[in-house]
Amino acid sequence: MGDPHLNGAQENMFGNYIIQRGLSSPGLRDEILAQVVNQVWRNVNADNAERGWLLLLACICSFAPSPKMEKYLLKYVTHHFSHVDRNHTDNKQSMHSL
Repeated sequence: MGDPHLNGAQENMFGNYIIQRGLSSPGLRDEILAQVVNQVWRNVNADNAERGWLLLLACICSFAPSPKMEKYLLKYVTHHFSHVDRNHTDNKQSMHSL
């Protein structure tokens, strides 16, 4: 994520390659998901984090994690988006007080 030498089409091709590897190699699925989560976790670059979340979404839509990985992945995603929603709500309330 965030490789300055890749254009949009190359990023899409690379993402498709990652997904194809997960589809063709079930043993790699959890590792792929873990590596993508590692890329978005505490990523301070919003553009790169967004690319990572999009890749994670595409992976999850293409192949499921193992039952063991599923609970950790669900916890991570749930925690992240509850935090995002809380910040959004806080910002919304701050805007109304102006």
